[in-house]
Amino acid sequence: MSEKKKLLLNCDVCDTRKMKEEDYSHYEHIVINTDALIVNRESKSILSRLPITINSDNTIEAEGDTDINLKSVNGSYEITGNSSAIEHTILCVNGSLNIHPGTEEILKKYDGITVNGNVRYPKSLEGFIGKMSVNGSTESYPDDCVILDKEFTIDKYFPLRAKEGGKYYVKRIVIIKDINVDIAKLAGKGVHFDTKRLLVPECKIEDCVPMFDESVEFIVVPDGMKLVYGDSVLNEEFVRNEGSLIFVYGDVEVDSDADLNVLCSQIEKLIIKGTVSLRAEQQEAFRSINVEFDDIEIIKNNRKMLNLPMAKIDRKLLDESPEGVEVLNVALIKISDDVTPEMILEKLEIMNCAKVICSEEQESAVAAVSTNVAIIGNGKNDENGEEEESGLDGLIGGLLGGATDILGGIKQLKDTKLVNADKYVM
Repeated sequence: MSEKKKLLLNCDVCDTRKMKEEDYSHYEHIVINTDALIVNRESKSILSRLPITINSDNTIEAEGDTDINLKSVNGSYEITGNSSAIEHTILCVNGSLNIHPGTEEILKKYDGITVNGNVRYPKSLEGFIGKMSVNGSTESYPDDCVILDKEFTIDKYFPLRAKEGGKYYVKRIVIIKDINVDIAKLAGKGVHFDTKRLLVPECKIEDCVPMFDESVEFIVVPDGMKLVYGDSVLNEEFVRNEGSLIFVYGDVEVDSDADLNVLCSQIEKLIIKGTVSLRAEQQEAFRSINVEFDDIEIIKNNRKMLNLPMAKIDRKLLDESPEGVEVLNVALIKISDDVTPEMILEKLEIMNCAKVICSEEQESAVAAVSTNVAIIGNGKNDENGEEEESGLDGLIGGLLGGATDILGGIKQLKDTKLVNADKYVM
């Protein structure tokens, strides 16, 4: 039986400290995919002499025969003061990691921590984060804070439940919807919030000021206006439910069937802290409403051609599509000669497509309306001027080519020793 010529190793932890060069020198190529690679001085030298490719999130140098333990977690994990850890452990978390204050001694027991997800930690432990490999975002919070929801609404019960001198961390925004909440009582307890924004009724601002740093953005709902938190659809029913003075913190889509002339007479004031989405024909009537907004976006009533192997664009299609045509995720697009460059610029959008076959006259217009398109041209082979495969023939050829690649991959696997393990000792 012939010896395998290649080695492919996939593992969470790869320990190379005991490896012998003669055991691996006969391989033409070695690929190691690992979260943590453990090396010593001798194994580093051996690895440098071998035909090897190493993809590792974390490399740990450990001399001697110290036994390295692996702890692998699929999902969220928390390190608290009650957590247990064995000396010389590598922690691999495929999910989010939440680190609590007072866990310094536990963290010292880990030789390495790899996280494929987000990490939240107290600011006092920032020095440990630099020793981690994190494929995701990191977020720190003050050690003395209680962590609340990232979007936290103060209800009427919270002033009763909050602790004297309590400090609370809210990642994104604190919201006060009900003007009857006793904010003065909460402030009287010496409560403090660590957050980025406060959404607050105008009448509650003075009571809130002592509880928030000056860096916090105050988003003020004018007195008398109804706060609507979240994305909404603007129509007659919305106004009946919310009243004539409305403050929306979120995006708003104008209902396609909404009678904007009626809404204009019903709405005294509308403030939108977000983006308004509407049809082009609604824009003039919408602006007649007493409205403030951050941004506006026009919803296109265009024809969509999505997720197709091939699409043909001709003059008749564009003439019968007053709002234009959007082509998305189509492998091959053919544009007929009867389509002018002006029509392309006015009525066509192309995104995420492999190839567009068009005339030389159409090329610059096609390029102007295209995003993420690999090839734009007339379908001729650059070297000998012959027609390339197109349409179904080209697709079949592509599929056969893909099959050839697959068969080649299978043949290559026959010559490869494949190892999948949580921990592998070389």
